[in-house]
Amino acid sequence: MYNPAIISPAAAAAGGLLGGLIAGAIADGETRRANRRSCLMYRGWRVVEVTDAQE
Repeated sequence: MYNPAIISPAAAAAGGLLGGLIAGAIADGETRRANRRSCLMYRGWRVVEVTDAQE
């Protein structure tokens, strides 16, 4: 039986957890890209972004 007093808080908690995990993954990816660029620049190299047409 559907009881909004139980289902709504559980759905909100699940949505908050999922949103937090996605935001964390995005932040980790941005941090890795920044670290990679810093490392390459330290060695005198650079990251070259290539378009699909250039590939």
